[in-house]
Amino acid sequence: MQTFTAPISGDYKLEVWGAQGGEYGSFPDRAQGGKGGYAKGTYSMAKKQNIYIAVGAGGINFTWNGGGLGEDNRYSICAGGGATSIQKSLLSDGQLYHYESVKETDVLIVAGGGGGSEWYYSLSDKTTPTGGAGGGTNGEDGFQGYYDIYQSRPGAKGGTQTTGGKSTAIDARSGTQTIVDGSFGQGGYTLGGDGGGQGGGGWYGGGAADYAGGGGGGSGHIGDMLTNGETIGGDQIFPSPSGGTETGHSGNGYCIITWKQLP
Repeated sequence: MQTFTAPISGDYKLEVWGAQGGEYGSFPDRAQGGKGGYAKGTYSMAKKQNIYIAVGAGGINFTWNGGGLGEDNRYSICAGGGATSIQKSLLSDGQLYHYESVKETDVLIVAGGGGGSEWYYSLSDKTTPTGGAGGGTNGEDGFQGYYDIYQSRPGAKGGTQTTGGKSTAIDARSGTQTIVDGSFGQGGYTLGGDGGGQGGGGWYGGGAADYAGGGGGGSGHIGDMLTNGETIGGDQIFPSPSGGTETGHSGNGYCIITWKQLP
């Protein structure tokens, strides 16, 4: 959690990038997690006004700001990427899910995180992410994943502007004990059994997959208090925080705040 204090009154450009979903360790033939999304908008601030930034993180067995973190019977798995969000107030540790009761008044902007990936996309394609991309109005659905030549498992649904992504049904063979859908600020997750990719964080988080499927991406969002807002999914081209452009955001999330001098 970071605090930005406006040095002068004026309009500020807010840009946020969501985190990429995690993958299944460093094992070979594992697809990467879904890419994070991007959002931007202009916000008018008074001198010395504070806003609070929660930068998403995600990886193999960790996440922050709403990515789902499941656990099977052996180890933590394929976490969803966390959203990057900016709020007008500071509630608890600043993670987005604390703001559900004030989401329409206090949440300024959200870039969704990508869903986690476990096994590969198909027997012939072992590099395409199975986790859905985060960001945009709706997070991308997760894709099917293959466990071996006999089995494929569906991906979970992405988050929308009003609901969390639906997690895939419990698979009898995997014996998953608990499976939770995405919700406001929180990606879905699985506990026990053999879960797959977990849901990306976002305005509404993506669902989690059972067994080998990919997690759904979390949705992005632009609050009504911003102007010139835009939210773009992680399967599309948008500005990179390091300059130039990128197709989806890789790694942890990012935030840039720029004073917009009037012409």
